[in-house]
Amino acid sequence: MAEMSEGKKRQLANLTKPFTKETAAEMGRRGGIAAQKAIAKKKHLKDSLKVILALEPSDRNKSKLADLGIPEDQMTNEMLMAVAMFNKAIKGDVRAAEYIRDLTGQQPQSKLDRAKTNLMNAQAKALTEQTNGGKSELTKLDELLKGIDRLAEDDNGTK
Repeated sequence: MAEMSEGKKRQLANLTKPFTKETAAEMGRRGGIAAQKAIAKKKHLKDSLKVILALEPSDRNKSKLADLGIPEDQMTNEMLMAVAMFNKAIKGDVRAAEYIRDLTGQQPQSKLDRAKTNLMNAQAKALTEQTNGGKSELTKLDELLKGIDRLAEDDNGTK
C-alpha cells in the first residue's frame, strides 16, 4: 500500500474525531485563519496591480498612445490597458465591448431590474399604508423609488 501524505493523515484523523462543540470551534478557528490569509493575499495582489497600472508604459507603448493623441501626463499602463480593450472591442470582440459598456455605466436596465424596482415600490407602498396612514419616512422612500422608475422609463423608452 502506498504511503499516505502528512496532509492526508491529518484529514483522516479529523474524520475520526468525534464532532463536538470544541472540534467545531477549532475547525471554525482554522477556517477563519485561512480566510484572513486569503483576504490578505488578495489585498496584496490588488495593491500590487494598482502600482503596476499607475506606472508609465514602455517607450514603444508610449509612442502607440501618442499616436492616438493621448496626452503625456495620462500615459499609464492603465490607459494602455484601456486602449487595448477598446481595440479588441472595435475588432468585434463582444465581451470587450460589453466590458467597456458596463465599466462606463451604460449597462441597459434588464427586465429583472425593473421587476425588482416594481416589487420594492409595492413593498414600500404596503408598509406606508400600514404606518401612520402613510405619513412616515416610508412615504419619502416610495417617492424616491417612483422617481427611479420614471428615470428608467425615460432612459429605455419602455416600462
